[in-house]
Amino acid sequence: MTELDRFHIGLIERIARWTALTALFVGAAVAAADRRGALGLAFGAALGLALLGLHRRMLTGLVERQGRLAGAIASWALWSIKWPALGVLLYFGLRSGWLAPGWFCLGVGLPPAVAVALAVRALALEGWRAVRARP
Repeated sequence: MTELDRFHIGLIERIARWTALTALFVGAAVAAADRRGALGLAFGAALGLALLGLHRRMLTGLVERQGRLAGAIASWALWSIKWPALGVLLYFGLRSGWLAPGWFCLGVGLPPAVAVALAVRALALEGWRAVRARP
């Protein structure tokens, strides 16, 4: 089994773990200079991880309840409730001024960035193994 073949196994958990570690270390470094920046990064990373978990749960619900109308309705209801709730959270979080918007955006972008980094790592390892296997 190659690196790319097993890439998807435990991917969500790895993304969550690396996102949390990255947010923790970067947030600690930012906190030394800017408390609002650290709060923005932490809040953004938490929101990004919550959205990742929500999308995983919705996808799992749709796949497990395939062909059942109740499962589809529940998933779409959750999806439609997500947007107003997200809007309210963002409005109060950014309006209050207790977090920095730029750092918040970086925090929200951490899970996708970690996913891309993990994919690039898998491709690089696969390429390295192919180069080393040549006679």
